[in-house]
This record gives sequence, C-alpha cells and structure tokens, in this order.
Amino acid sequence: LLAAITAGRRGRRVVVLEKNADIGKKIRISGGGRCNFTNISPDLAGSFHSSACSSSSSLPPHSEAHSFDDVLPTVAKVAGSAPATSRNFVQKALERYPPDQFIALVEKHGIGYHEKKLGQLFCDKSAQQIIEMLRKECRAASVDIRTNCHVTAVRPSEQDALGNSHHDAQAEQQLLSRSHFSISWQSIQRQDARTNEKEWMDEPLTAESVIIASGGLSFARACGSTDLAHKVASEFSITLRGIRPGLVPVLIVPEGDSWIRELTGVSLPDVGVSIGGSTFTENLLFTHRGLSGPAVLQASSFLGPGAPSMTAINEPLIIDLFPKLSENEVFGWLQARAEACRAATRGKRTFPVVKELCMRLPKRFAHAFWSARARPAIQARYIDEPLADLPQSSLHCLAHLLKAWDVHVEGTEGYPKAEVTCGGVATEELNDETMETVAVPGLYFIGEAVDVTGWLGGYNFQWAWSSGYAAGSAV
Repeated sequence: LLAAITAGRRGRRVVVLEKNADIGKKIRISGGGRCNFTNISPDLAGSFHSSACSSSSSLPPHSEAHSFDDVLPTVAKVAGSAPATSRNFVQKALERYPPDQFIALVEKHGIGYHEKKLGQLFCDKSAQQIIEMLRKECRAASVDIRTNCHVTAVRPSEQDALGNSHHDAQAEQQLLSRSHFSISWQSIQRQDARTNEKEWMDEPLTAESVIIASGGLSFARACGSTDLAHKVASEFSITLRGIRPGLVPVLIVPEGDSWIRELTGVSLPDVGVSIGGSTFTENLLFTHRGLSGPAVLQASSFLGPGAPSMTAINEPLIIDLFPKLSENEVFGWLQARAEACRAATRGKRTFPVVKELCMRLPKRFAHAFWSARARPAIQARYIDEPLADLPQSSLHCLAHLLKAWDVHVEGTEGYPKAEVTCGGVATEELNDETMETVAVPGLYFIGEAVDVTGWLGGYNFQWAWSSGYAAGSAV
C-alpha cells in the first residue's frame, strides 16, 4: 500500500489487486490488534538478516508442523552461497524511508501511539487506525484498490510474447527492455448467500510495471496468504533462497525432553536463547508442544536449512537461565549458599537444592528442571538432595547447566503459527535502491517477498514501508 501511495503521488496510474475482501488483514491482527508498526532502535539495519544458502524449507499453508527435512518444491534456479547479512542492502531502503517518516504519517492522521519496550511502537487504540490511514492516503493519491482479486499469474504481455516467439537472445533482450506484463486474475462475479459458494470471473490486466507485495506463507488461514511471490519469481527464473517459517514456536524432541511439555503455560522472564552464534534475551514460554515466547520466536528464524548461521539440523537451542550473571558468578552464588546451609543446619544439612532453585526460578519449572535435567546431570542421589552435600564438582556442573541448558528441537509449528516467512527473492537479484529485479526490468519485489527478515518488534513492518517506498519511487 505504501508503494502504491508513493507511486500515486508521483502521478502514476496505480491499481492494487487485493485478494481479501478488505485491505490490511495482517495489519489488523498484528501486535495484539494494536499494530507494532515500526521500531526506533538505534541499530535498525543490524536487526535484519538474509538466508545463507539455497536450502529452502517449507510446508503448504495447511500443514500443522514444519520439519527440517521438508523442502520447498518451487525453488527457481540453483542459488549459490550468499552473505548471511543483508545489512548493506537493507540500509539503503531504511535511509530513504526511515521510521521517522512513517511516524510523521501516523502523527499527520492524529493516531496516538506509545513505545512499549525495546523501541517497539504501538497504536494506543487499534491497528484499524493504520489501515484507515493507508486507505485515505491511497484515495488522496488516486490509487485504484480492487478487492476480492485472486491473482493467478504474472507473465510478459501477450503482444510482447508473440514478438518473442522464436526465443532468440536478441528478441528476449528486447522483450525484457520493454517489460510490459499481463496479470491474470479472478474476481467474484456472484456469491451464493446460502452456501457461500463463489463464482469467479477471469479478468486480464496489462501493466508497464508490477510490484509483488503479496508476502509469504505465514498466516494463510487468518490472512489468505499465498506463495504468489515465489511462483512469480520461479516463472521469471529469479533465485529464491531459504524459504522457511520464521518467528515461530518450536517443537522439542520427545525423547529426553518430554518433561518440558508438562510445563504448558509456565513462563521464564528474561532468559537468553542462543542458536548459531545469535542470542536473544527475552521471555520464554512453555507450550504443549515445545517452546515459544519472544526469545524463542527470535531464535527460530535461525534454525534449520537456509538459516543465516548455517545451523545444523540437530543443533540444539542453548538456554541461559541467568543471562545477567556469568557462569563463575552462578557458581559463586551456589557455593556461598551451600556454605551458608552447612553453617545454618549445624550438620543436619536438610536444605534441598530444589528449594534453592525455587527461590530464583518459577517453582513449577524449578521442580521439573531439577528432577529431569539437573539431578541426573550432577548425579545427585536424592530428589531432595541437600545443597550442603554437593561437592565442588557438582556445583560447577549445576552452574554450567543453568547457564547453558541445551534443548533439542525437531522442527517448528510451521506457517500457521509463524509471524513471518523467512527467505524469498534473493537480494542479489534486486536493485538495492529500487527493489526492481535486475534480470526483468519493471518487475519489483518488496516486503516479506524478499529474503530480508527482521527481528520481532516492528522491524518487518518497517522493512515493508521502506522497501515499498523504494519501489513506489521508481516505477
């Protein structure tokens, strides 16, 4: 929508083809209904990443889980190795349209907002305000928004295709230099009020330029997301890279860590979760299938094939239960408490280790963690093993486990629960100032369709605004 507004303001004739009955479905459900519309972090460009290799992982939108063994069937040409960071690519778009500009637009429309934490900006009232703001701006820029339009294909226009019937290199180059496109799409001609059955009508559209802003596979049920961007890229032999669910709850390996599933609903505040050299410190939540919460969602984007850190499939998450303390400091605390217990109990030594853990961690988690992981690891004899009885070696082992608890992951909950789709059109396929494809002039990809993924907290919306502005300024 911001791309359409930007192009419309420049006097371009713009048509937006929206699949849903109304615009902004994903905006409406974001941020708990209040839309975390941007982030004002001082290191904005450093909060994005791109995929590292051609390995792409995904399941169809209806799938309930995503295993690291699954691969996307529609990868275009084979992609070689690529940089794990998209900082330079992202930086140009963010500099041309930084958060301040979108904030100014929000303020222009009198929308109240607040910073929740870590630079995250939310509407005071409702995400619907952002949608209405964009709708008004579209109207002011004479943008033609057509809803209930199901795009089925984007191809070179028929006239150009006929002129290139011999497929020789010179004719193909002429075709690409003209870059007129034929968009095939369907609209609802009739809908049965009783059965809700829809009768579709095919409609053609020819355009000089096409901006693909259809996102990825996340929220397919809630927002009607599709793999249109991936299909269009494949049609034009444009490289796709690392497609997989991102910012998504993870599934634990049942063998060995099944006890975690008994902690459904328990939350650990401010723990560190690390994978492939990246660490995120926020809350962690236990689910009936594994782990979630902001820290885990952040780390999930770095899991499996295609992840920027080239993470091995069987590499575990490393959880730091005390990220503000070093391992030596945790050991010092345990040692001091053990000595205090020896002195206080005068040889009785009855203060259990688990009771000490309960003083620092949620009680339900502390009991489960001690029984299933810590006690076997330090080879304690009893469930109520006195803290004063632990030797120095056991205290060291316990300190290490509290700082580096390894949890093995077998996959994620897939696109239905993913907040974003990682991967997409490879950044080297695009002009970093305009988002136009280098090989096909006139064809642009923006937002989630591109292999640029931001952290949780408004970064992906800002990428959508900034990349949309870049494309809208160029078409």
